[in-house]
Amino acid sequence: MTKVTRGVFSDSPHTQVSRALHGALPRIYSGLTDEDRPLVALSVRCRGVADYVVVCKRVGSDGGPQVLFGNGFDVVSALLGLEGAWAADRWRLDTPWAPDSKK
Repeated sequence: MTKVTRGVFSDSPHTQVSRALHGALPRIYSGLTDEDRPLVALSVRCRGVADYVVVCKRVGSDGGPQVLFGNGFDVVSALLGLEGAWAADRWRLDTPWAPDSKK
């Protein structure tokens, strides 16, 4: 029989994925679950063959919008890139996007 811990099956796929994410992506996992300073948005985009970007947004300690990027050849490598950028504290001011006027 499967042991139930706090309403979640301890060996369920949900628990296995949650543990794996927490282990491999501790900063992202924390940002998704931190009630004091949660992430505002986390999105994944495929820009082409083997070209993915993850965009993460939050409110900075000064109250301003911040953005962080990670990229890779697939979703997992892009998330790992985001985790590395977070570890390096590469957050920057999130400015409105404007299309390139030359196109």
